Amino acid sequence: MMRKQRHALCSHARSAGGDSTAPLAARILCLPQPARQIISLSAHWLEVTDKAPVQHVATLDPRSIFDALSAGKAVIWQDWTLRASPPRASADDTGAIRWAPAIWVSSSKGFSPFPCMDLESVAQACSFIAQREARVHAQAQIEFDDEPCY
Repeated sequence: MMRKQRHALCSHARSAGGDSTAPLAARILCLPQPARQIISLSAHWLEVTDKAPVQHVATLDPRSIFDALSAGKAVIWQDWTLRASPPRASADDTGAIRWAPAIWVSSSKGFSPFPCMDLESVAQACSFIAQREARVHAQAQIEFDDEPCY
């Protein structure tokens, strides 16, 4: 937990007559019900994303990546990670609201969310990764070519 959040939790525990030195679980119990529900849901989602099974892939094949994401796995290709996000509300072409997971693509070379988890979005994510990799390799080649010869 962040320092500011811990401070707020301890302050609330003291104002409610609770022991601010008590373990975190005891301090959470003195919070109002909606706050406890939010913390519980947050802990659930953090646990789900932290413990998601991982599948390493050798190539950027959209079909195999889509199948792995649909099965709840995080996909790793080189240093890129693709994850399905928790479902979120989005509007379709008719304006109707539907709940669908998105795709999060991340690495040290960049980050990009994709709006929904379907085969087309996975293909776009693979294309994004390939373009980033090509750009990084091209930049490395330019830097290599610019080095003086001794």
